[in-house]
Amino acid sequence: MKKVFLILLAIPVLISAQQFKFGFDTEFSYIRITNNKKTQALGYESFIPITFNLLLGYKVNEDISLKASVGKTILAVEFSGYEIGLGVIYKFYKPFYLSSGFMYHSNEGGDLSISHGVSFAALYLITAGIGYNFSDSFSLGLNYYFPLKKEKLIYYYFPPHSYSFYSMLRLNFIFLWSL
Repeated sequence: MKKVFLILLAIPVLISAQQFKFGFDTEFSYIRITNNKKTQALGYESFIPITFNLLLGYKVNEDISLKASVGKTILAVEFSGYEIGLGVIYKFYKPFYLSSGFMYHSNEGGDLSISHGVSFAALYLITAGIGYNFSDSFSLGLNYYFPLKKEKLIYYYFPPHSYSFYSMLRLNFIFLWSL
């Protein structure tokens, strides 16, 4: 019982000693696909995929922060769906930082017409990036995403073509505020 009481007393001290941040980001994506013969940019039938995320950050120390995100990619017919991500940010030279992490993207499937369809794909991606902090609450980042497996279909045309997700580059506009 004493151990539980001591742990409960220590939690507020640990939380107040660290810094939590909350915010959102907007990301613009450039996606590459492959059919094992050639690699090309995603043939957009609509607009460039834009992602909106809610962010929660946790500052471990002056140089290292943890980040969690949940959001949705919209506007593009071929690449849209929900995302969940976890990452680490390392400030190597103020105001520049490096980032790395993991993201799950649930691409929404569904038939759009007889000649065009979108297949469901559960994509697991690793990411690496670089960014610049303009202020305490705004930064700009550039992240590269690479899938753990390349067999996942993104879309097909009639007659059916099998395309796999190859890589993605995202430009991030990040807004975070201290809680």
